Amino acid sequence: MIRGDRDKDTICAISTPHGVGGISVIRVSGPQTLNIVSKICPFLPAHPESHKVYFGNLKNSQSGDEIDEVLATYFKEGRSFTGEEVIEISCHGSPLICQSILNQLVNLGARPADRGEFTFRAFMNGKLDLVQAESVLSLIESQSQQAAKLALRQLKGTLSHKLEEIEDDMTWILAHAEASIDFSTEGIEVIEENVIQVRLKKIEAGLKELVATFKVGRLLKDGFRIVLTGLPNVGKSSLLNLFLEDERAIVTDIPGTTRDVIHGDTTFEGVKFTFVDTAGLRDEATDLVERIGIQKSYEAQNESDVVFFVYDIEKGLGAEELQILESLDPAKTYILANKTDKIGGLNPWKLSKKH
Repeated sequence: MIRGDRDKDTICAISTPHGVGGISVIRVSGPQTLNIVSKICPFLPAHPESHKVYFGNLKNSQSGDEIDEVLATYFKEGRSFTGEEVIEISCHGSPLICQSILNQLVNLGARPADRGEFTFRAFMNGKLDLVQAESVLSLIESQSQQAAKLALRQLKGTLSHKLEEIEDDMTWILAHAEASIDFSTEGIEVIEENVIQVRLKKIEAGLKELVATFKVGRLLKDGFRIVLTGLPNVGKSSLLNLFLEDERAIVTDIPGTTRDVIHGDTTFEGVKFTFVDTAGLRDEATDLVERIGIQKSYEAQNESDVVFFVYDIEKGLGAEELQILESLDPAKTYILANKTDKIGGLNPWKLSKKH
């Protein structure tokens, strides 16, 4: 049974990744934080200073046995991440020690925090808005430098500030529109029409800017998804291995070697790129597994940000390949002439034009 006053509980959890490490940090937040932690950290003063670190031995509250040497950082209510009274215990990174400390905290009245509950409390206490709360997880899960920078800007309120400006302009227009209606019978003009038009154009421009930057922001956050497609045996798997600098895909001279969708991630200039190798496209495939792989190839193309259509430069672009190209989105499709090392000093463009 879930109580309705769970937000008033004092909660605790390990804030650092689980496992063995040099240190681990256990966060405690809520109205009884100091009262609970003081019973296992007797070195804490009765009135600790906010943002000050205290060193001492953490002990078992019942037996008095020492559990670990720790650092306890105190954050006063209103000056912490959650907005509540918070103490962060830095202990040695042993799962056994961490669990022992958590057991002590729970026995003394704290409750294990739910997933994301510290951030939820920060939002409920006005320390973060919804955009900033979402950016906390984005920053934690960022897999590239650009994604981390974007999440950090949102956490600092850059996007929230822009949204607030738009909201303020809309509120201003609505207030003056309502006032104009109220005083219309008295012939009083509260605001000129051209002034409202200027404000509306400003709102429209702001919204268009946000929409225009959405795709760029998504790509910086999640990375580019690039699909390698084309006929069988044109070298897609070799290119995947080259891009990833790893033998991720099996490479043979036998057409149809790749039967499934193969993924691989890499980072270039702070941006994440996910390369996807797919089964070669051909109509005469009779093997059930290969046909399923070809169907997945088409699905991967539709879900991609960029398509690299690969063809064999020695054979040129045939009718079947031209037909496939017509079905692809030209805005995100790039044609790669592969196996140029086999044509010596010939001009790849002139060679492809002959076919």
